[in-house]
Amino acid sequence: MDREKLTNKHRVHRGPVYLISFLIIVYIMLYEWGVFEADILHQAVSAAKIIIPLLLLVLIPVRKSDSKAFRLFILFYLCFMIWALAPGIFAAEFQDTLLTWLKYSPRFLFVFLVGLYFLRQSEASINVMKLLVVVGVLTVIQFFLLVPAVLFDVAAGFYIAGVRGMYFGPYGILGNQVAVMSFPGLRFPVFRLTGFWLEPTNASGFLFAAFFLARVIHGVEKKLYWRIMGYLCLAGGFFALSNAGYLAIATPILFACLFMKKSGGKIVYVILLTSLALGLAYFAIQGRSLVAQQYGGSTALRALSGQREGTEVDPYGGRVQLLQKNLDLVISNPFGIGMRVSGEGTEGSYEEASASAPILWLAYTGFIGLVLLLLREYQVMLMAVKYSRESGLVMGASQAWIALFVQHLIGGTWMTPMYLVLCALVISTVFHTRRISYADHFSAA
Repeated sequence: MDREKLTNKHRVHRGPVYLISFLIIVYIMLYEWGVFEADILHQAVSAAKIIIPLLLLVLIPVRKSDSKAFRLFILFYLCFMIWALAPGIFAAEFQDTLLTWLKYSPRFLFVFLVGLYFLRQSEASINVMKLLVVVGVLTVIQFFLLVPAVLFDVAAGFYIAGVRGMYFGPYGILGNQVAVMSFPGLRFPVFRLTGFWLEPTNASGFLFAAFFLARVIHGVEKKLYWRIMGYLCLAGGFFALSNAGYLAIATPILFACLFMKKSGGKIVYVILLTSLALGLAYFAIQGRSLVAQQYGGSTALRALSGQREGTEVDPYGGRVQLLQKNLDLVISNPFGIGMRVSGEGTEGSYEEASASAPILWLAYTGFIGLVLLLLREYQVMLMAVKYSRESGLVMGASQAWIALFVQHLIGGTWMTPMYLVLCALVISTVFHTRRISYADHFSAA
C-alpha cells in the first residue's frame, strides 16, 4: 500500500479527535487526582464518571476490533466483571457488591471504546500521550513553585472538605503537601512531590509512566522538547521519594535491558544499566530496613528510603500484616467476599483491604476472579514481550504500562482509567507498528 492510500485510509477529522482526547484525559484525572474527592465537587464528579463514557459511546462508533489481543483483553475483562457479582451472592453481601460493581462498570465501557478508537486512529493515541506528558510536566513545575512558597511562608495552607491533605496557593493550585518529612538536625523539611494526588506513590507511578510515553512521542516526531519533558517527568517521579515508585522505574528498565542488543560496546552499557536498575529495585524493597540498621545517621538516605519514625520496627508499614489477613480470609472464602469499597468510614467498606492489586482482587473475587484478571493482563504482557524487540515505540509504551503495573502491584487496583488506557496503548501501538508506520503516517499528514 503506498503512502497516499495509507494517508487517505487513516485520515481523521481533528475536531472529534481533540474532543475525544480531551474527554479521555478528563476521565483519567477524575480518578487520579484526589482533589476531585472534595465535598463540593462530589455530585458533579460522580455524574461525570458516568456521563463521559456515555459521551464516548456517542462519539466513537462501535465496530468489531481488528486486534485479536484487544478482543481477548475485553473478553477476559468482561468475564471478570460478570464473575465479580457471584462472590457477593455466596457471601450474602450482594447489595454491597452490586453497588461497588456499578461503580466499576463505566470503566469497562471506557476502555472498550478507547481501545477501539486507538486501534482505528493512531493520531488519537499520540494526542492522549501528549496530554498525559503535559500533565506530568505541569505537576513537576507545580512542585518547584510549591517548595519555595512553603519554605518562605508565602502561600497559606488550607484543608479542602472531603479531601485528605493540605493544599497551598490560591484555590489550592500549588497542590497537596501533607507528605513532608522532618529529621533531627535538619533545619528544613524534606518535601515529597504529591501534586493533586492523595499520595506521592500515585504521583510517582504516573510521572514515570509519562516519562516513557514522552519517549514514544519523541520516537514519532523527533522533537527534542518531548525528550526534555520526559526527563522532567522522570525527575518528578524521584522527587516523590516513593519506594513503590523506585520499583516502578527499575522494572521497566530491566525489561528494556532484556531486549537491547548486547554486541560490541553496547554490552557494557546494558551491564551498567542492569546493575543500576537491580540496585534501585533492591533499595526499593529493602531500603528502609537497610537504612535503619546501618545508615540511621544519614538524613539523605533516610529521606530517600522513606525511613521515618516507626518504620524501623516495620519497614513495610503494615503491608505484610494486611497481606496475611487477606490470605487467611481467602482460605475461608475461596470465592471471595464480594466487591467492596476499600478503606473505612463508608457503608459496606472493607477496612482491611490490601493495597496490592492482586491481593485485593483475590480477597474480593477469589481465585477465579484473580485468574480471569491475570488472563486480561497476560494479553498486554504478551504484546509487550513479543514485539518490544522489533519496535522502540512498542518498547516505550510497554515500559509505561509496566511502570504503572508494578506501582499498582504494591499500591493500586489495576482498574484506574490511567492504567486501562496504558493497556490499550500497548495493544494499539503494536497494532499500528505492525500494520502501518507511525512516522510515515505523521510525515504524510
